[in-house]
Amino acid sequence: MVVYFQTGKLCGTLRSIPMSIPTIEQLKLDDTIAGIAANHRGMVLVTGITGSGKSTTLAAMIDHINSKESRRIITIEDPIEFRYTNIKSLISQREVGSDVGNFAEALRSALRADPDVILVGEMRDVETIRIAIKATETGHLVFSTLHTRGAVHTIQRILGNFEQSEHDTLRDQLSLNLLAAITQRLVKTQDGKGRRAAMEIMVNNGVVAKLMKENRISDINGVMTTREDGMRTMDQALADLIKSKDITLDEAHQHCNDLYALKRFVKGISSSGDRGGIIG
Repeated sequence: MVVYFQTGKLCGTLRSIPMSIPTIEQLKLDDTIAGIAANHRGMVLVTGITGSGKSTTLAAMIDHINSKESRRIITIEDPIEFRYTNIKSLISQREVGSDVGNFAEALRSALRADPDVILVGEMRDVETIRIAIKATETGHLVFSTLHTRGAVHTIQRILGNFEQSEHDTLRDQLSLNLLAAITQRLVKTQDGKGRRAAMEIMVNNGVVAKLMKENRISDINGVMTTREDGMRTMDQALADLIKSKDITLDEAHQHCNDLYALKRFVKGISSSGDRGGIIG
């Protein structure tokens, strides 16, 4: 809840948060998401605009771990939205502003508490990003969010926070420790009764890692169109939802990156530029 004054009158903005955490199955997310959550080390980034459901997806992934494995999980949030109940894991939730001063301070403190999994609500600054990457290098599984429009943009945004002289080292670190970048957009369902998350998924396999190391980041999108390891672009994700009759073509038009690519994917057609020819 945010409270503010407008023309001398008190106003407020309320956000509805479900009392129970939806499961991966209830959100109709595919097995790739559960597979990503099953890892024991590395970094998982969920990105998108404000209100795109990032917190809900992360909560479902954390609770999936909680229901399957005995892990020590620490969340650092601003504010705390979903409340977890310990099932198989032990979960500690810390709120920025009341329990801790800021994300970087809280993350540094969390590493001393011997966690297995850390959720960082948002990577807002260089120090937080640096510590989060260091945490993956020391064997932790780290989840976090960024406000980016796609997987390629996510990598570029992280690099853009650092001096040019650090980019080679940073790309090497990301190639070794970034597990996946997931970008999502909420789209209206065909029946008008709800919304679905259209998800672009980049999984850091051998080809993607090679492209990051070689600073060929713009080529990663082409690898994603091959759908290897559960990857897909946003336009492919929207096409899948059209073909399953979850959303309409008109709704997909409002969220796609490339209308012509979307139409090709709906028809099951790939152009010569959609795949191949990128690894030299």
